[in-house]
Amino acid sequence: MKASCLCGGVKFEIEGQFEYAGYCHCTECQKFSGSANSAFGGLKKEQLTVVQGKELMAYYTKYPGSHVAFCSRCGSCLLNEKIDWDTTNIRLGLLDDATENEPNFHVYVAYKAPWHHWEDALPKFDELPE
Repeated sequence: MKASCLCGGVKFEIEGQFEYAGYCHCTECQKFSGSANSAFGGLKKEQLTVVQGKELMAYYTKYPGSHVAFCSRCGSCLLNEKIDWDTTNIRLGLLDDATENEPNFHVYVAYKAPWHHWEDALPKFDELPE
């Protein structure tokens, strides 16, 4: 699969399918995405390659061990890297190609925006599931 930011300055290639895909409702994702939640897919770090624009990627440390990347030119939310995990979460809206993996759960629903109403019957977790 291929993925890119809004301006096309940052481009990724993805080998294989996502390990998981879901929606995050934590307050950090709300702020970072500017929306009620963030749609994300988890990949093994070696599945994701930056093929263009690595110099345009800027990072913000959410907390020790977790930082989010965005395009410094257009501001697109790109990914969330967890230092101690073997996966990286990429924003599904960046995909240029369709994926077989649809989001199939919600996490951090205890923090959901009060104006957000559920439109699906997917499993919902107050925090991260085991």
